[in-house]
Amino acid sequence: MSNICDLKVSEGKSGSFFFFTSDNRFIIKTISESEQKTLQKELIQPYYDLIMENDQTLLSRIYGLYTLRMGMSKVTILLMENVAPIDSSLVIRRFDLKGSLVGRETKQLNLSEKTKTLKDKDFLDLQHGGQHFIDFDNKSRIVISEIIEYDIELLRNCNIMDYSFFITVAENRHFELNRTLVNNRQYYSSDSKYIYFIGIIDYLTRFDKLKQIENAFKSFMNKKSKDTISAVNPVLYADRYYSFITKEVLNIKT
Repeated sequence: MSNICDLKVSEGKSGSFFFFTSDNRFIIKTISESEQKTLQKELIQPYYDLIMENDQTLLSRIYGLYTLRMGMSKVTILLMENVAPIDSSLVIRRFDLKGSLVGRETKQLNLSEKTKTLKDKDFLDLQHGGQHFIDFDNKSRIVISEIIEYDIELLRNCNIMDYSFFITVAENRHFELNRTLVNNRQYYSSDSKYIYFIGIIDYLTRFDKLKQIENAFKSFMNKKSKDTISAVNPVLYADRYYSFITKEVLNIKT
């Protein structure tokens, strides 16, 4: 039986709270009303069909949705899989990648903070600077790209965007892993030096009117093309996301 032992505030802008179980297998996350509606009304059946058809999906598993009432207040929580179920002391780097470079960098980045989650521009800066943490073997590159293509088709069809490709890097040395984990969460570098835990997370955001306004506002404020902003329509988002992951992360050249 897992016990809740840790609490942290989301590093993103959502303000969500994350609770981790003592064995790191599960996350309990607070979600917004709009995310709850997306899951219940738009995603639940296509999501169920996908995981039944393809057990290799990289979408983080959802195990339950609950509403807790405390007097006149209520909070909705999601019980989900932790795509990187290892102790933070074993982590070398974490990356949250969306395929956009606008605003996708960590402010006041201190590279000695190994467990801080880095973003797209940080990832490219590290790679171009010679810190090649990510180097999948050739077979893994093809397998992962095919799984991602299958997964994002569902998200695109459900009008969903703003999801992330989450990578946790650890040294490939002996440590205990829960063997009930989904096998395709773990991959190795071509030189077997690193072990990677990967997954697609945060896939409950629809491209609604608020996201369309966000796109226009950020484009104006950053003086950038609307297509380069993180919040874009699901078709463009999926294409850009897939291109970034395959070219920059998996190093598949076409």
